[in-house]
Amino acid sequence: KALGLDSPQPLFLATAGLAAVDTFALKGALAETLASAADNTYSERIVRHEAGHLLLAYLCGLPVQGCVLSAREALAGEGSGAASLNGAAGTAFFDPELNAAARRGRITRSVIDRYCIVVMGGIAAEAVSYGSAEGGKDD
Repeated sequence: KALGLDSPQPLFLATAGLAAVDTFALKGALAETLASAADNTYSERIVRHEAGHLLLAYLCGLPVQGCVLSAREALAGEGSGAASLNGAAGTAFFDPELNAAARRGRITRSVIDRYCIVVMGGIAAEAVSYGSAEGGKDD
């Protein structure tokens, strides 16, 4: 009643609609902006997380195709290479051995281990820097 509404339903529907638009059309850019405003370490965490992927891909000899540090950057087309295609923060790398093994239908443990090292690099970088990791659920 404080907003002049008899029911919270219109407010709920508007919030759900805004969340859906952010998720599907904006690829989470609005939520990311709000998270950045609420937590001043959010953007720095993303940078460290993606740096972990980038460093380990490089050390494993895997070509990095691109890196995007925010959904806003990806939406604006400011990301580099394949990483800008998914519309979110991320690091894209290519593993020719994994690609060839997948085509053959036989992936060895060493190929999977190398892939996992790079994928877990983001979480490890956050954990080393902050004592815990918040990112990585989409890795």
